[in-house]
Amino acid sequence: MQVKNYDANLHLESCTRIWREVSWLPDWAAGVAAMERYFSDNPCLVVEIDGVAEGMSVAVPGTIRHLGSGIPFLAVTSVTVGNAGRKRGLGTLVTGEATARGASEGCLVAGLGIFEQGYYNRLGYGNGPYNRIVTFCPSDLPRDLPYPDRVCRLGSENLDEVFSNICDRMPCHGQAALGKSFYDAELQWESKFIGLGCRNAEGLLTHHLWYSPSGERGPHRVAWLCYRNGPELLELLGLIRSLGDQVDLMMMEEPPHIQFQDLMRTPMRSMRMLAGEGKRVGIRSVSYTQARILDLPGVLGKTSLSCDEVAFNLSIHDPVSALISGSYGWKGCAGDYTVVLGPECAAEPGHTRGLETMEAGIGAFTRLWLGVRQPSVLALTDEVKAPGALLQRLDNVLRLPEPRFNCDF
Repeated sequence: MQVKNYDANLHLESCTRIWREVSWLPDWAAGVAAMERYFSDNPCLVVEIDGVAEGMSVAVPGTIRHLGSGIPFLAVTSVTVGNAGRKRGLGTLVTGEATARGASEGCLVAGLGIFEQGYYNRLGYGNGPYNRIVTFCPSDLPRDLPYPDRVCRLGSENLDEVFSNICDRMPCHGQAALGKSFYDAELQWESKFIGLGCRNAEGLLTHHLWYSPSGERGPHRVAWLCYRNGPELLELLGLIRSLGDQVDLMMMEEPPHIQFQDLMRTPMRSMRMLAGEGKRVGIRSVSYTQARILDLPGVLGKTSLSCDEVAFNLSIHDPVSALISGSYGWKGCAGDYTVVLGPECAAEPGHTRGLETMEAGIGAFTRLWLGVRQPSVLALTDEVKAPGALLQRLDNVLRLPEPRFNCDF
């Protein structure tokens, strides 16, 4: 088995076959063209068996927000293995190499979506925050929600202004922002998605939504909402409410800045009325993303916390080193560090005499750093061991906002 850079002349046919076998490739021409462009415009690796690609990964660089800091980020946006390549470790191999290449190119944190918990843990990834998926009746939103004055249709020809709008959206802790090529691929699926936007008096796109219709009554799925402030969010929700004349159900990830149930007029009644129809109204929480730190000193050097300084020894276990070739010059984060958390965070190689020591897997420490769960809770459920007094101090220090990736990678 050999991992190579994707070459359209050599691999397009076999990679197209892989996507058909996993049912990721639609039949319409725009979808096929979007897939081909997606492979070519983003860092893509393939793993060959007997000269034929049977596994592949696509990774997109971007940034992730930690409080007020933007940190170089790698999103492994797809990992696929053909039916003839199953149970040979191809997915692990091509994901590990994509992670290593991203680290060698300066990304400090990586993230990906999962099909099941535990698979990517072997590469040092740990569970991200809960994604709350809201299924609701548009007409259940308040009648007094503002409706935008100027609504326009959006398509792939609007890529530049859509991407500019996304780059300027309202920030939140943990937010991931990917490169234009990622959204270019998303906007190419014109037969699948509908884009609606709002413009100001000068014609500038200020906020928009992108959704996938499903039948006459729904549920329609909102891929993303993009807004710069609270009033723009309410206008987008007003736009969604206007669809309620025909659409019974909408589905979307809860926006990071609100508690969605606050806006629903009769959520409990709607849940009872639709409970037996197989289309349940409600809010479902699941963590389907994972993340891992790629460079611990680099990440902490870009982290700043509003708290008193806490110093401790840290021994990191990183399983990725046994599963990658090392051809990119990166072998993970395993080792001993002295860590300082405070207004100026740092991680220096080696332990310091007299400090308490934490032992942690890199995935667990990533969850701790991001604020997915408190250190004392991670000591119960994840790969974290430390004296109780140290865990308590860290609980007090790491009082972070709920992280939200706010990006479906």
